[in-house]
Amino acid sequence: MSFLTDRFSEYELLPIVLPIYVYVSLVGYPILQTLAILRMRGWWRGAALVPLVLMLAVPGAAAVAYARGSTLWWMAFTWLAAIGPIAFTYLVALWLAYSWRRRLVQAVRAS
Repeated sequence: MSFLTDRFSEYELLPIVLPIYVYVSLVGYPILQTLAILRMRGWWRGAALVPLVLMLAVPGAAAVAYARGSTLWWMAFTWLAAIGPIAFTYLVALWLAYSWRRRLVQAVRAS
């Protein structure tokens, strides 16, 4: 990290890193969400469904606004840029905890 901090200050690096993280999370979220639903078992799967509820609320809010005749219904989708990285980070943390727990249980059973 010293290479980056030697060349850029913190304030110059944030406008570069943040949009990249937003784009990566919006592309990676559906992939990670699908994998989490398909591969996780038990209450882990329920925990993996939590961000899906938030992500589906955005098109739902846009549909309600459109049905009410609002001309700004499309602006509800800008919330995906705010909620997407949070949901992606949650799923990454959940996936890491699930993997760690699964390996720990396998190690205990093997010994």
